[in-house]
Amino acid sequence: MIDIFVLFQQVTVLVLMMIPGVLLKKTGLVGEEAGKSISNLILYAAQPALIIAGFTAVDVNMEILKRMLAVFILGILSQLMFYLVAKIVFRNAEDRKRKVLIFSTVFTNAGYMGIPLLVAVFGAQYPEVAIYAAVYVTGFNILVWSLGAFLYTDNQAYISVKKMLINPATLSTLVGLIIFLLSAFPATREGFLIPYIRNEGIFSSFIDGLQGLVAPLAMFVIGFRLAGVSFLKAMKDKYLYIQIVLSLFILPAMVWGIVRLLSITGIYQDTLTLYVLLISAATPSAAVTCMFSEKFNGDSEYAGLIVAVTSVLCVITMPIVCLLTAI
Repeated sequence: MIDIFVLFQQVTVLVLMMIPGVLLKKTGLVGEEAGKSISNLILYAAQPALIIAGFTAVDVNMEILKRMLAVFILGILSQLMFYLVAKIVFRNAEDRKRKVLIFSTVFTNAGYMGIPLLVAVFGAQYPEVAIYAAVYVTGFNILVWSLGAFLYTDNQAYISVKKMLINPATLSTLVGLIIFLLSAFPATREGFLIPYIRNEGIFSSFIDGLQGLVAPLAMFVIGFRLAGVSFLKAMKDKYLYIQIVLSLFILPAMVWGIVRLLSITGIYQDTLTLYVLLISAATPSAAVTCMFSEKFNGDSEYAGLIVAVTSVLCVITMPIVCLLTAI
């Protein structure tokens, strides 16, 4: 079972990190472009370092490889299920809002929030947990740069192998995977490469410094969005309530149910896989919801509202959803 108290503490810490972002925006100490600039720093530098760091923590073995494959396949299938459910539920919403509602329901903050949370909760017991989180995020990025872009544009050109695979998260996963696989060979594991990467040195210090930026900077950006939210206006939107219940409660519970069914039937049994998938699915709407909305001229104000509100509420919803692991 997931330690609910530890999870609550870690989620609360992440949410509190939004406060500086709110204050900086409210006082005018940061401008409108700050969110985009910081998002690029996370996307192209900090998150790749976080992903690579996970792959350098342990040596390759079959158990880890099997779990990686399971997380990747089940993660993609889960997100495709989210898409089908959201498409049905929000089919009658106004077009610009419908696109944001579906996108924000399908794509959760599994990278910026999910990876730091999983490392904080399970890192001591399972040093390789960041690998599984990274694999989930790889599936996420394959879909977000294809299906996600298609959602906003209705342009099938985005459904291409190039769009799916050539992005910062998948490329950094490839780098990490190469380092991880090289640990299977004594020459690199005990010789010049792996010890240099793992031991205190320039590379490890560089990666550690960058990866530590992910959680606070991501929360700062969400804080910027939260500063502009009109909660009175938000309370009048019925679709917002539906999105919250669907994305923060129903869909994560469905993921838990599917993985538990696989376990009961003997098809696939692994508790850590369940934890990784459940926490990744239970995180709030992805910050990339706002980035893509701005990039593709969507309703960026509405996207910011959903991301901000779900990010605040996750302090309550994530521990509640994770109580399922006691069953």
